[in-house]
Amino acid sequence: MQVEEAEDVQCIDVREEWEASIASIPGFQLFPLSRMEEWETKLTTILDPQKPTFCLCHHGIRSQRMAQLLVSKGFQEVYNIVGGIDAYCRTVDPSVPAY
Repeated sequence: MQVEEAEDVQCIDVREEWEASIASIPGFQLFPLSRMEEWETKLTTILDPQKPTFCLCHHGIRSQRMAQLLVSKGFQEVYNIVGGIDAYCRTVDPSVPAY
């Protein structure tokens, strides 16, 4: 899949706020899993189930849980970023701090 514009996709970060304050990637919206009760019922109004959706966490475990939740809510094209922000900072952008 080729993505030409940021508006064509939506990016979700399920880490905690303290984690995002250490390292983050521009364009990712924060949906901490620990606060799921606050946003779970609103997901289909906050996000577009028709857009490709990328899920991120520290290593890929929590984001996989979010990806499964999105699929269960009717999202069609959901991707878990395997290795999470830890792999991203080590292999893609070393300016993003590792923690």
